[in-house]
Amino acid sequence: MIRLPVVIFYCLLCSFIQVDKKPANTQELSFLKANDLKITVNYFDEKSIPYDIAGDCSERYAFDTLMLHANKMVLFTDLGSVAIMKINYQLIHFKFDRAEVGAKQTTHIYSGEGYTIRFTSKQIKKLDDEYFVHSGTLEISKNGQKKIYYVLGKYGC
Repeated sequence: MIRLPVVIFYCLLCSFIQVDKKPANTQELSFLKANDLKITVNYFDEKSIPYDIAGDCSERYAFDTLMLHANKMVLFTDLGSVAIMKINYQLIHFKFDRAEVGAKQTTHIYSGEGYTIRFTSKQIKKLDDEYFVHSGTLEISKNGQKKIYYVLGKYGC
Protein backbone atom coordinates (compact mmCIF):
# COMPACT_ATOMS: atom_id res chain seq x y z
CA MET A 1 0.00 0.00 0.00
CA ILE A 2 2.85 2.37 0.73
CA ARG A 3 4.38 1.75 -2.69
CA LEU A 4 1.59 3.44 -4.65
CA PRO A 5 1.93 6.85 -2.93
CA VAL A 6 5.73 6.66 -3.29
CA VAL A 7 5.45 5.95 -7.02
CA ILE A 8 2.94 8.80 -7.50
CA PHE A 9 5.17 11.20 -5.54
CA TYR A 10 8.22 10.16 -7.63
CA CYS A 11 6.33 10.70 -10.91
CA LEU A 12 5.15 14.15 -9.79
CA LEU A 13 8.64 15.08 -8.67
CA CYS A 14 10.14 13.99 -12.00
CA SER A 15 7.61 16.02 -13.95
CA PHE A 16 8.72 19.22 -12.16
CA ILE A 17 12.46 18.70 -12.71
CA GLN A 18 13.71 20.38 -15.86
CA VAL A 19 16.36 18.62 -17.90
CA ASP A 20 18.47 20.70 -20.25
CA LYS A 21 18.60 19.38 -23.78
CA LYS A 22 22.21 20.55 -24.15
CA PRO A 23 24.70 20.61 -21.28
CA ALA A 24 26.10 23.99 -20.27
CA ASN A 25 29.67 22.89 -20.89
CA THR A 26 29.73 20.81 -24.08
CA GLN A 27 33.44 20.07 -23.71
CA GLU A 28 32.64 17.75 -20.81
CA LEU A 29 30.95 15.36 -23.23
CA SER A 30 33.53 15.58 -26.01
CA PHE A 31 34.31 11.89 -25.56
CA LEU A 32 30.96 11.10 -27.16
CA LYS A 33 32.00 12.35 -30.60
CA ALA A 34 32.13 9.61 -33.21
CA ASN A 35 35.52 10.66 -34.56
CA ASP A 36 37.34 10.67 -31.21
CA LEU A 37 40.51 8.65 -30.84
CA LYS A 38 40.19 5.18 -29.42
CA ILE A 39 43.22 3.20 -28.30
CA THR A 40 42.94 -0.52 -28.97
CA VAL A 41 45.98 -2.73 -28.45
CA ASN A 42 46.26 -5.74 -30.76
CA TYR A 43 48.41 -8.86 -30.64
CA PHE A 44 51.17 -9.45 -33.18
CA ASP A 45 53.69 -12.26 -33.70
CA GLU A 46 57.42 -12.56 -34.39
CA LYS A 47 56.89 -12.31 -38.16
CA SER A 48 55.96 -8.64 -37.63
CA ILE A 49 59.33 -7.80 -36.06
CA PRO A 50 61.99 -6.68 -38.54
CA TYR A 51 65.03 -8.94 -38.53
CA ASP A 52 67.45 -6.13 -37.72
CA ILE A 53 65.64 -5.30 -34.46
CA ALA A 54 64.79 -8.84 -33.35
CA GLY A 55 68.39 -9.56 -32.30
CA ASP A 56 69.35 -11.92 -29.54
CA CYS A 57 68.23 -9.87 -26.55
CA SER A 58 64.66 -8.68 -26.21
CA GLU A 59 61.57 -8.22 -24.07
CA ARG A 60 58.25 -9.71 -25.16
CA TYR A 61 55.01 -8.96 -23.33
CA ALA A 62 51.41 -10.18 -23.55
CA PHE A 63 48.25 -9.80 -21.49
CA ASP A 64 48.37 -13.39 -20.24
CA THR A 65 50.59 -16.48 -20.13
CA LEU A 66 48.68 -18.33 -22.88
CA MET A 67 49.39 -15.62 -25.45
CA LEU A 68 52.93 -15.24 -24.18
CA HIS A 69 53.66 -18.94 -24.74
CA ALA A 70 52.04 -18.72 -28.19
CA ASN A 71 54.43 -15.82 -29.01
CA LYS A 72 51.52 -13.41 -29.44
CA MET A 73 52.79 -10.10 -28.11
CA VAL A 74 51.38 -6.68 -27.32
CA LEU A 75 54.81 -5.14 -26.68
CA PHE A 76 58.29 -5.97 -27.99
CA THR A 77 61.50 -4.12 -27.13
CA ASP A 78 65.06 -4.73 -28.27
CA LEU A 79 66.31 -3.78 -24.77
CA GLY A 80 67.65 -0.62 -26.32
CA SER A 81 66.21 2.07 -28.49
CA VAL A 82 63.13 0.49 -30.10
CA ALA A 83 59.73 -0.77 -28.95
CA ILE A 84 57.01 -2.18 -31.19
CA MET A 85 53.26 -2.30 -30.57
CA LYS A 86 50.18 -2.84 -32.68
CA ILE A 87 47.64 -0.13 -31.89
CA ASN A 88 44.33 0.12 -33.76
CA TYR A 89 45.59 -2.62 -36.14
CA GLN A 90 48.65 -0.53 -37.10
CA LEU A 91 52.17 -1.75 -36.27
CA ILE A 92 54.00 1.20 -34.70
CA HIS A 93 57.72 1.54 -33.99
CA PHE A 94 58.56 3.65 -30.95
CA LYS A 95 61.81 5.36 -30.08
CA PHE A 96 63.25 5.25 -26.56
CA ASP A 97 63.01 8.60 -24.73
CA ARG A 98 64.21 7.95 -21.20
CA ALA A 99 64.29 5.53 -18.27
CA GLU A 100 63.44 5.91 -14.60
CA VAL A 101 65.19 3.27 -12.50
CA GLY A 102 63.91 2.43 -9.04
CA ALA A 103 64.95 -0.09 -6.42
CA LYS A 104 62.49 -2.78 -7.53
CA GLN A 105 61.05 -1.51 -10.81
CA THR A 106 62.10 0.25 -13.98
CA THR A 107 60.07 2.59 -16.17
CA HIS A 108 60.89 3.04 -19.85
CA ILE A 109 59.26 5.82 -21.83
CA TYR A 110 58.92 5.57 -25.61
CA SER A 111 57.25 7.80 -28.20
CA GLY A 112 56.14 7.49 -31.80
CA GLU A 113 53.38 8.60 -34.17
CA GLY A 114 51.84 10.86 -31.53
CA TYR A 115 51.67 8.10 -28.88
CA THR A 116 53.62 7.95 -25.65
CA ILE A 117 54.23 4.62 -23.92
CA ARG A 118 55.14 4.50 -20.26
CA PHE A 119 56.15 0.94 -19.47
CA THR A 120 56.87 -0.02 -15.85
CA SER A 121 58.11 -3.53 -15.05
CA LYS A 122 59.60 -5.58 -12.27
CA GLN A 123 61.21 -9.01 -12.18
CA ILE A 124 59.01 -11.71 -10.66
CA LYS A 125 60.96 -14.87 -11.54
CA LYS A 126 64.42 -15.85 -12.74
CA LEU A 127 64.32 -18.75 -15.21
CA ASP A 128 68.09 -19.10 -15.63
CA ASP A 129 71.16 -16.88 -15.93
CA GLU A 130 69.85 -15.07 -19.02
CA TYR A 131 66.03 -15.29 -18.92
CA PHE A 132 63.61 -13.62 -16.54
CA VAL A 133 59.85 -13.25 -16.17
CA HIS A 134 58.59 -9.72 -15.60
CA SER A 135 55.21 -8.22 -14.82
CA GLY A 136 54.26 -4.64 -15.35
CA THR A 137 51.93 -1.92 -16.47
CA LEU A 138 51.72 -0.45 -19.91
CA GLU A 139 50.31 3.07 -20.13
CA ILE A 140 49.52 4.33 -23.63
CA SER A 141 48.50 7.93 -24.23
CA LYS A 142 47.72 10.17 -27.17
CA ASN A 143 45.98 13.56 -27.32
CA GLY A 144 45.04 13.45 -23.65
CA GLN A 145 43.49 9.98 -23.86
CA LYS A 146 45.14 7.29 -21.75
CA LYS A 147 44.79 3.52 -21.32
CA ILE A 148 46.56 1.30 -18.82
CA TYR A 149 47.09 -2.45 -19.23
CA TYR A 150 48.69 -5.10 -17.03
CA VAL A 151 51.20 -7.27 -18.89
CA LEU A 152 53.41 -10.30 -18.31
CA GLY A 153 56.57 -10.92 -20.24
CA LYS A 154 59.88 -12.60 -20.93
CA TYR A 155 63.19 -10.78 -20.85
CA GLY A 156 66.54 -12.16 -21.85
CA CYS A 157 69.34 -12.88 -24.28
